[in-house]
Order: sequence, then structure tokens, then C-alpha cells
Amino acid sequence: MGKRILTLLVTLFPLTAATASAAAQVPDTSRSPYQLDEVVVVAHRTETALRESAAATTVLRRSTIEQLPVRKLPDVLRYVPGLIFVDRHGSGELSTAIARGFFGGGETEYVLVTVDGVPINDLRTGGVDWTQIPVAAIDRIEVLRGSASTVYGDAAIGAVINVVTGGGAEAPGLTGQAIVGAWEDLAVRARVAHPVGPGRLAVSAAADRGAGYRDQSESHDVTVSARYDARWSATAAYAEANVQELETEDPGPLTATLAEEDPRQHNPLFAADARRRRHLRLGIGLRRDLGEAGRLDGAARLEIVGIDETSTLLLAPSFGDTQRRDEDGLSVWTRLQYTRDVGFAALLAGAELERGTYGSRYVDPADDGDVLTAGAGGRTKLGLYAEARRELADRLHLSAGLRYDAIFVEHERTAGERFDQWSPRVGVNFAYSTDDWRAGNLYAAWTRSFKTPTLDQLYDERETPAGPPGVVVNISNPALLPQRSTGVELGIYQRLPSRSDVFQGEFAASVYRLDLDDEIDFDLSTFRYGNILASRHDGVELSVTASLFSTLALTHSSTWMNVSFRSGEFDGNRLKNIPSTAMTNTARVGIGGAGVASVTHYFAGGVYLDDANLQKLPGGSTFDAAVQWSFGRVRWQLTAINLTDEKINRVGFLLFDPATSTEVRYVYPSGGRYLNTSVSLGF
Repeated sequence: MGKRILTLLVTLFPLTAATASAAAQVPDTSRSPYQLDEVVVVAHRTETALRESAAATTVLRRSTIEQLPVRKLPDVLRYVPGLIFVDRHGSGELSTAIARGFFGGGETEYVLVTVDGVPINDLRTGGVDWTQIPVAAIDRIEVLRGSASTVYGDAAIGAVINVVTGGGAEAPGLTGQAIVGAWEDLAVRARVAHPVGPGRLAVSAAADRGAGYRDQSESHDVTVSARYDARWSATAAYAEANVQELETEDPGPLTATLAEEDPRQHNPLFAADARRRRHLRLGIGLRRDLGEAGRLDGAARLEIVGIDETSTLLLAPSFGDTQRRDEDGLSVWTRLQYTRDVGFAALLAGAELERGTYGSRYVDPADDGDVLTAGAGGRTKLGLYAEARRELADRLHLSAGLRYDAIFVEHERTAGERFDQWSPRVGVNFAYSTDDWRAGNLYAAWTRSFKTPTLDQLYDERETPAGPPGVVVNISNPALLPQRSTGVELGIYQRLPSRSDVFQGEFAASVYRLDLDDEIDFDLSTFRYGNILASRHDGVELSVTASLFSTLALTHSSTWMNVSFRSGEFDGNRLKNIPSTAMTNTARVGIGGAGVASVTHYFAGGVYLDDANLQKLPGGSTFDAAVQWSFGRVRWQLTAINLTDEKINRVGFLLFDPATSTEVRYVYPSGGRYLNTSVSLGF
């Protein structure tokens, strides 16, 4: 009953706008009602008006993010169509992205994540520790959905997410935040910025801890960072350092029966599973304005990583192989980019180089001295890219880009491999209406993208017992080929027609088809990774935003996906663990000029657990809410996640039980009702 009432309230919220206080203000809408006029970098790697880009792009502003009922970065990103996050932890600490139907299952990512333009994906797995970016540190988020290898290379096949932190450019001062919540959550963050010489120095520190929703799901996170930004007449530069230690336990999957009885329990076979990640990141950047000759941008990053991880590979309902991995890694990344306007054209050319090495060993968790396997390897990536954007007519823009990538991977026990790839892209954007009150743009794009197998998929040293004593298997496969995709996309950016300040709105929609060859998946027949599939990714994405009377802000995003096999025994069937539908609806209303209340409805469903499409998880809705109030320099907020305490399982798998000769359904329970309160200060 509670869920039906909340659904009705969200549906009827627009009809209640006239009763809102005329004095109330929604801070986000007072800045600018049109996100489509934002200037973004992520779409074409140079400043471009969002609605003039030839790509599906979304911007989330800090003023909006602060008012949403969210805990972690994945909670924020679910407001972007085309992105869906599933949680293996129940507390948001072990989230995995599904981007346009690409799902790595927690073992890899099909999403490239950058912070202030610098990539942070893991060297060995390509994965992302999503919790390493505190929500409080985010100034804005730019998301490019779909294939983007033309400008970003390997891994940018599902989406590119650029998190802008603002660095030290904001006004000097002191800010702080304290959060206390359910599940023993406690977080403290502080930041100070002050002028130093020709620039500003900003230093920040954050500490988070929590017991988690499920048993054995504790997490600890400590981060200290510093950044110095300086500007001279035609030059801007920065230097930064970041140190973080992140610890997370893993409660493991539960059988559907156990999850129904008590979703908060953990799987006893995973009692030792935990991960500790320590990293040091150093970075520098330089931007030089060359006047009519263009602009030169450069950036470099050094990262040192240490990982201690105990993980269990579930082989049967009553048996799992548990090993501990110790890993040390070092990577260096650098980029140099040149941009210039020539007549009616904007030209861009750049080069990226990354070199990373690692050493790892697997040991018996009960005896650190018992080394089971060990190895070392590395990867070198060189990318050269260029793009031209030209105004062919008053309303017509054409863009064309090409990138060449050479990726060298090696391991001490192999000769290594080299992967070469050309990634072209052609796009067109047409402004069919230029009136301010009903401006609209159409775009179309054709792309080719790729993703090389990760170092884990190629050379993971772990050996797993299988069958008689002494018989082991290794799931990695050094013969893997890159995954390659070809896609087309059509989209629209449109202001909702209005000549009045009472109502302002806009919507964006995209339709795409992408064919993937040599898709990498885990082959149960050989118990290792293989290029066993060809798939097709079809989808429709929609987002709508509107503001009424400067008091009410409404947003909607929805995603419909059909990801299917194009080959093999299950040709035409949908791929497992990919939702067919996801939807987010949010209403934010101003209260008395100093407060904002928001409510969010989220739905995802249509997930199959098997390639035969015989086992399906039911979809489910959750409701979140937040109330925020400002008292001068103090802001207080109460956040509620999953208000109705719904018991939902959004991801799982089937495991064969030899004792009963049946397939057992396993799931990862989502978190139950969660509350927290926060106080933020600014001086």
C-alpha cells in the first residue's frame, strides 16, 4: 500500500505545483533552467555546447546533486539514462555499472571514468572503485553515453564519465561536512582553500566508515588530497596529490531461498572475503593559450597502487575456492592535446601514452608463506587522435574523428601480445529551430569502438582446484581477441516550447543500435574466458526536465534496452543480467525560500539469469527522499533511501549443484531502508 501511495504522489506532483509557496526557491532552477545550453568537454574533448554535440550527453550540476537523496557516486549516476548500477554489497560499496547493455559482472568495466579529465580505471582489471570519489567533492558530472573510442580509446565502449571536482578554483574558505546514518555510518569531510602566490592551494581530507546493510559488509575509507592551481596571463597550471586507503568486505551471494528468509545474512563460504586498496596519485597539468595559433593542453599522472584481496570463487553451493591476492602496481599516464579554430572549423589533435606494470601473488589465506602462484606483467598504450568539427551551414555542424591505438600487453610467462585498432566516428548536428523559446537540435552519428581484453582476462595467475586432487584450471586466456563494435545513433535535444517564465523545460532522446563482435564472456564449457559471442545492443533513452513557478523541479529519465545474441545456440535470446527497463522520476520543491524537499522513484526490471531466458528476476521499485534546509552558512539534510524497505534482487546467477543435479538460483540482495543526516558548513 505504501508503495502505491508514493507512486501516486510522484505521478500527481506536477498537479500540486500551484499550491507551492510563491516565495520558495529551488536553487538549481534559479541558476539556469536549460542544461542543454551547458558547455561540455566530454563529448568532443574540447568545449562544445551540449545541444550542438553529435553524441548523447548528460550534465549533472552540483546544485542538483546536493538536493538529491544519494549516498555514493553510483546513486547519482542512476539519474542518467543509459546507466544502471547493480550492487553486490547491499550498501553501495561494491557497485558495478551497466552502460548501454555492457555489463562486466564486477570483473571489468565497459565505462571509462575520468576525474578532471584524468582516467582512474584500474590497470589490471579496467574496473573502478566507485566509492573513491566522495559526492561532496563533485562540482559537476559530464556523461557521454555510447561508443567513444574515437577520442578516448580502449574501454570507452559503453560510456565515458568525467567527474569535475573544481580543483582549487573556487573562492577561498573552509568547508566541512559530517554525516551520521544507519548501519553505523559515519563520515567527516573538510576542505580549506587559500590564495598562495599566483594561485590557490586547496587541501581536503575525508574519512568514512560503515557496518553495511548485510553481515560482513564493513567498509573504511580515508582520503587526503591537495591541489594547487595557478594562472598567469595566458597560462594555467595545476599540481595535485591524492592518497587513499579503502577497505571493503564482501558478504557474497545468497541462494534465493536464503535471501527471502533474511537478506542481511552473509554467505559463510565468503567469510574471509575482503579487499584493501591503497593508492598514491600525483598529477600535473598545463594549459597554454597561443592566441590565434590555438591552445595547447598537457597533463600527466603517476599512480602507485597496493591491493590485498581475499576472494572466493564459488564452484558449487557447498564448495568455494578461497585465495588471497597481493598486488603492487605502478602506472604513468600522459596526454598532450592541441586545439585550434580555423575559419568555420574547429580542429583537435592529441596523443596519449600510458605505461603500467604490476606484480602479484596468490597465497593461502591461512598461511601467507604458502605462495600458490605468482607472476608479473604490464601494459603499454599509445593513442593518437584527431577530430574536426565544421559549420557547413548556418545551422548544420559536421564532425569527423579518427583514432589509432596500439596496445602492448606482456606477462613474464608469455611473449605478450600487440593489439592495433583504428576507431573512426562521423557525426552531424542540425539546429532545426533556433528560437530561444523552442530551440531544438537533431544529431546522427556512426562509430566504431573496441575494448581489448584486460590483463586479468589474459594472464590471471590464479589456479583453481577442479576435479580430482592436483587438477587445477586457470580461467584466463592469452588467446583472447579485442571486442569490436559498430554502431549508429540518432538523437534530439529540444526545449519544451514556452514563452513564459512560469514554465521552462527540455528533453533529450536517443535511439541506437550497436553490433559487437568477438564479445568476451566466461565459457562454462571450458571454464575460462573466450571470444564466444556476437551480440546486438538496441536501445532508447529519454530524459525530461521541467521547472514550474521557480518552486518545483521535475526530472524523468528512462532506458529501454534489448541486448541479444547474434550467434550460437541462443541466437535471438537476451543476454543475462541486463535489465530491459530502468526509470527514474524525481520531484524537488522549494520550501519557504530556504528549504528543498525531493522524492525519487526508481524502477528496474526485466533481468534474465540464464542465456536460455527461462529464469527471470522480478523487477522492483524503490522510493528515496531528502529534505534540506539552509541557515546562513549551515546546511542540514535528512536523506532516506528505500523508504518502503523493499526487498529486491537486481542481479544474480545460476550455479549447478552436482548433489541434486539442479541449477540453484543465487542473488545479491539490495539494501533495505536507510536513513542519514548531514550538516555542512561553509566559511
